[in-house]
Amino acid sequence: MLTPQVFEFLSNLDPLLPSFSLDNWRSTIRHCANEHPKYSDLAPFVGNETSDIVYDDASGVLTALLIHKEHLSNGLWEGKTPRYYIEVKSTLSRCETPFYVSQGQAERVSLLNRSSLTGHKGLAKLLTLSSDDSNHQRSVREQ
Repeated sequence: MLTPQVFEFLSNLDPLLPSFSLDNWRSTIRHCANEHPKYSDLAPFVGNETSDIVYDDASGVLTALLIHKEHLSNGLWEGKTPRYYIEVKSTLSRCETPFYVSQGQAERVSLLNRSSLTGHKGLAKLLTLSSDDSNHQRSVREQ
């Protein structure tokens, strides 16, 4: 379960993401992180899960960072404040290894990516984190 690591990564970005908190962690299995002392009192998420982590980038900090890192196009996204739906997927194999995406997740990515281009607030990106045991390297592939 890599969602706690992704949550910690997002919690410690420089600059910090305004209003980013445990409320953004909306996975129905987040209670499984209770094994870690830091999350021992983490209540289960109640509600309809749309993604593992949902973040409204009202200040544009995350969007600016993704533009700076060349994950988003400056011309298209500069000044935008989308809602991010972050779905965490992982594999012990190479990034090219297929992974399971539910039909609902695929439809949400398609719908949000189409609507974000017409000015609606929503952006979905699928990232695959790979930990290749043969050389102990990590890599990320954007979907």
